[in-house]
Amino acid sequence: MPADKIPCDQNDLEIMAKTVWGEARGETEEGRTAVAWTIRNRAQTHGWAGTLMGQVGAVAHVCLQPWQFSCWLESDPNRSKIDALTLDQYAGEYGLAVDVLRGVVPDPTHGATNYYEPTIAPPYWVDRMTYCGRFGTQLFYK
Repeated sequence: MPADKIPCDQNDLEIMAKTVWGEARGETEEGRTAVAWTIRNRAQTHGWAGTLMGQVGAVAHVCLQPWQFSCWLESDPNRSKIDALTLDQYAGEYGLAVDVLRGVVPDPTHGATNYYEPTIAPPYWVDRMTYCGRFGTQLFYK
């Protein structure tokens, strides 16, 4: 059964697509989908989205929060690449964002709000979260 839609606007779609591009462009389709769903899951969670939870603007809000998605950090090499993107360069991620926010694509993570690349040291939050699985190269948690 498809998920419900989450309200969004053009800015939400663009920021989500660029976040997926910046965080997971080298991943499998399943890995990119898992990152997109993690963004959506955060946008529907009060602790991540605050008063915007599930509303227009929540998606962009959770993507652009400091220290949440490294691709948006000024010091990250992906940031300058994201800033220079044209729509044709992230069209696949844009379509994925539309499908995930419309609920057309099922959530392979079953509610994950966090993930990390296992080639780095595990983050402090890993021990207090539930493991959801590996999608692409990343490990996902809720």
